[in-house]
Amino acid sequence: MKQSLHFKLGQQMTMTPQLQQAIRLLQMSTLDLQQEIEQALESNMMLEVGEDEHDAQTLEPMPEKKIDTSDTATSEGSQTDIPDELPLDSSWKTPLTPRPNGTAMKTRILKSNAAKSSTLLDHLLWQVDLTKFTERDHAIALAIIDSINEEGYLTSSIEDIFEGLQNQIDDLDFDEVKAVLHRIQHFDPPGIAAVDLADSLRLQLEQLPDETPYRSEALRIVTQYLDLLATQERNKLMRKLNLGEQQLSFAVALIRTLDPKPGAKIQDTESSYVIPDVYVFKKNGRWQVNLNPDIAPKLRINSYYSTLIKRADDSKDNVCMKDHLQEARWFIKSLNSRNDTLLRSPAASSKNRPASSSTARLR
Repeated sequence: MKQSLHFKLGQQMTMTPQLQQAIRLLQMSTLDLQQEIEQALESNMMLEVGEDEHDAQTLEPMPEKKIDTSDTATSEGSQTDIPDELPLDSSWKTPLTPRPNGTAMKTRILKSNAAKSSTLLDHLLWQVDLTKFTERDHAIALAIIDSINEEGYLTSSIEDIFEGLQNQIDDLDFDEVKAVLHRIQHFDPPGIAAVDLADSLRLQLEQLPDETPYRSEALRIVTQYLDLLATQERNKLMRKLNLGEQQLSFAVALIRTLDPKPGAKIQDTESSYVIPDVYVFKKNGRWQVNLNPDIAPKLRINSYYSTLIKRADDSKDNVCMKDHLQEARWFIKSLNSRNDTLLRSPAASSKNRPASSSTARLR
């Protein structure tokens, strides 16, 4: 076998750590990006938040300045010997790994994005305090409310509640418990403290004005023929109620306006608001796209720490600061790349389709 030499040309694409970071930031949601920026600020001494108006206009680091060989401090220090990108075989540190514990920014985000309402229990107790109950009736009301589930139904029968209260209230009468239950069933929301679905629908219908059309027919359906309504046996319903088809339809339509789970709408709810990445607005007859300034703080290179970097100094501290400076530059450049991509995407498509979940259109 004869040996020979051959030349072969080829191309190979290698993803640098900077490109990997830019792609990772581009894929993040607004909340994830804010958490990532907070972690970067905590872990990298070279990053800081710009506070004046000039800093709010750009995410780019402060411009580099040529300096002499002396150690005179400048805005970037002696950084001309630091390459824009490290070689591919350089060690890539990842100090931005999210931590398990929450951060101050995460707390602010969650507080701004979550609006909580009172629970059903708090809502009912508030109404109890506004009602003129005797001391005995107040204790009975608390026991009844404690037996109401999140959907607004009683989880215990009135007999069980009466038995549980006999050891707490002397000479308790069953009619006392029923009377307090009847008053609670007139609390808000309508249909609360019902035994079952038919009872809840009945309570809601009874609180409607007497002149409500087809109220009496709807009451008969929910109290006597709810099973026929559930199985859609309209012919039987018309015969038993002596109603025409149109009249039955109106009565059923009234029943469908009722809430089968009256307590569910009072429970704690977290309203998740969409934070747009960009705003699309019309100015002088032309659509324009601007970044949302509230997405993330505006970052810059910390001028104080950057001035501590010395040329031709291979000490451990100096090398560490150089690494942090390089990572800070990469991070800011990746944010700029993400912003440029966001500005290009909506601008090309905002005229042809409605704004997406990450775009807010302003008129």
